[in-house]
Amino acid sequence: MAENEIIGIANDRAGNIRDYVVVLGGSFGSESAGITALSQDQQRRGSDAASVSVRAQWSSLLSMLQSVPLAVEESDSFAWTLNSTGIFSVASVRMVMEEAKEIAWQSDTISSMITIWALKLPLKIQVFSWRFLTGRLPLRDQLMRRNLPNIVSVNCPFCESQEENLMHLFFECSVVKHLWNRIFVWLGAGQFLSLADFRSFSAIQEKAKSGIIKEKMNIVWISTIWSLWKMRNLMVFENNLYSFDWVFNNVLFFSWRWVSLSHPSTNFCFYDWFKIPLGGVSSV
Repeated sequence: MAENEIIGIANDRAGNIRDYVVVLGGSFGSESAGITALSQDQQRRGSDAASVSVRAQWSSLLSMLQSVPLAVEESDSFAWTLNSTGIFSVASVRMVMEEAKEIAWQSDTISSMITIWALKLPLKIQVFSWRFLTGRLPLRDQLMRRNLPNIVSVNCPFCESQEENLMHLFFECSVVKHLWNRIFVWLGAGQFLSLADFRSFSAIQEKAKSGIIKEKMNIVWISTIWSLWKMRNLMVFENNLYSFDWVFNNVLFFSWRWVSLSHPSTNFCFYDWFKIPLGGVSSV
């Protein structure tokens, strides 16, 4: 063996002998060639280790299946475990879903969701309302708890003085309270309920007796939530400044548009909606 040659002999997992030559110089090649040979061997060894792991898992699976009796003379069949008959039914699935909702959400939340899904609103707005009622909007307090990066501040973008959470952003912020008060006065809802009740979706369902008035108030309430959310996103993602007029005008437009969708056979203009939103019940 030449003085500048190093010859290593190793046994692989199958018991075969492999020779690896690292040539530091001389007629056997360059140093990089020898290092490449060792690198390839390491890859092979890694592959061998993975094969051992797969074989171990396969053996474990076989050992578990050995205790399972198989009826060879019988044909395989499916059984639906959600009812006693073993036969699939939509009613059994619905029952399980209703039970899951009762566990996940309170009864007033479920009732509010049923009301919203019954309204003739764009699907996007219904999904947003569902996320709002179930607390699934990506607000800053939740993002911070999930340790999401690049969250500069947890403060409310409207007042910048308190933490942004669901109740504060939409109801308790001093900026937002002014908006709710203005919409309450414009709507003329004081003859049916208080301002505090108007800010509660479930309270509207309890205290507004007329079906058409309740429907209009529900739509106005949802359009207020939606307009605030749009304003919030403009401020957070596009660095816009808060605009009371922008939010209020959006509430007027969206509510008028969605009430029109609910009653396509009627014809009333935006001016009439602005002047007497709860008036003319018989014609709207």
